[in-house]
Amino acid sequence: MKTPSKELIDQLEQYLGEQAEYLAPLPIQTLENSFLSDGGQHKLEAELIIIATKSDNFITEITHSDDSNEGLSMLQKLLIALNKDLGNIHVHITNHPLSKDKQLYVSEDNLNAVREVIETINSPWILILDESLGRLLVHQLGDQEVGISQLNMGDVYSILGQKSIFTHSISLLLKQTHHKRATWTHVQPMLVES
Repeated sequence: MKTPSKELIDQLEQYLGEQAEYLAPLPIQTLENSFLSDGGQHKLEAELIIIATKSDNFITEITHSDDSNEGLSMLQKLLIALNKDLGNIHVHITNHPLSKDKQLYVSEDNLNAVREVIETINSPWILILDESLGRLLVHQLGDQEVGISQLNMGDVYSILGQKSIFTHSISLLLKQTHHKRATWTHVQPMLVES
């Protein structure tokens, strides 16, 4: 690459000097405060992170009032019963775990996307809406070593330092309504420890 000529550098310096009077100074203190001491960006705050599969994609509209969407309404009522502010919830939709050779897995890209959400959003709780996805995320990203078959819905696990619970998906509850009572039981720790 060619080195810029002295004439070009002088012209750029003159131009930037002239523009300086029109440009607002950078809020350096604010910028410095928005970064953590380790150089990473400041974490966003949310009251709850919900991780679900694409079968529950409709829950991304969690702040909307839509009585025609029974699943969305059901989730909203559940969260209100848990004293959660619907306007302060982060929803992440990932692909459903796939079955291959009788083993469940999540693609590396999906796992990394979930990891990024958890690492960039500070929340007291993570609620995973899908039993198989919950088992996989706790097994893959959990802070404890527990066999995947030993993980139970409603038990509290730590994922990347944040408390998490997994339960049934909303789409399953729409088809098999008898699981609603169990789902309410599963999420009780979030009410007790809020």
